[in-house]
This record gives sequence, C-alpha cells and structure tokens, in this order.
Amino acid sequence: MSQVTRVMVPFAIAAAALLVATAESAAQSQDKPKPPTASQRTPDMSAFLCKDITRLSGEDRSIAIGVLHGYFLGKKGATGYDSSALGKASDDFMEYCLDNPGAKALETFAKFAK
Repeated sequence: MSQVTRVMVPFAIAAAALLVATAESAAQSQDKPKPPTASQRTPDMSAFLCKDITRLSGEDRSIAIGVLHGYFLGKKGATGYDSSALGKASDDFMEYCLDNPGAKALETFAKFAK
C-alpha cells in the first residue's frame, strides 16, 4: 500500500462517520416538536364552541366564563358590575350551551351579557 492510500483510508472512514453522525443529528432535530408560536399559545375566543366550555369543570369553567364576562364588560367600557346579574347571565349561558353544544360560545355569550 502506498503512503497516500494509508493516509486517505482513515481520513475517508472518519469523514464518512462524521457525515453519518451529522445526517442522523439533523434527522432527529426535525422529529422534535417545535415550541408553539405566540398565536398557538393564545387561543382565539371566537373559535370556542359551547361544548368546549361545558366540558370544562370546576375552576377551569369559572375562569373561562370569567374571561367572557371580562371581555364583554371591557367592550362596554364598564368599570363596575352587578354580581347577581353576572351570575344569572352565566347560568343562562350554560343552560343554552347544554341544549346547543355546537353554537359559538362568544356569540352565544353576547346574547346573555347585556
């Protein structure tokens, strides 16, 4: 074997190993889920259906309904509120949603948040 061949064979093996490792690393990084974008982390309230709200329970449902109340109070520019009126609107909204699970939650809530 010549001097050039003795040098080139180990170099070729090392280069091939490096190429395989790089390709494998690139393939693995493509399989990893990417972190959600800001728009994916921020749900669009207009996309929620009544069934999405009714499937929630406990504190999660209370927070969702509270967000809806806050949205409509803010839309009116209100700084005060009547808790009994808000409670009635919440109850009426949930009753409607139980009977109409496919209705848009935001549009439906607008009927009761007067």
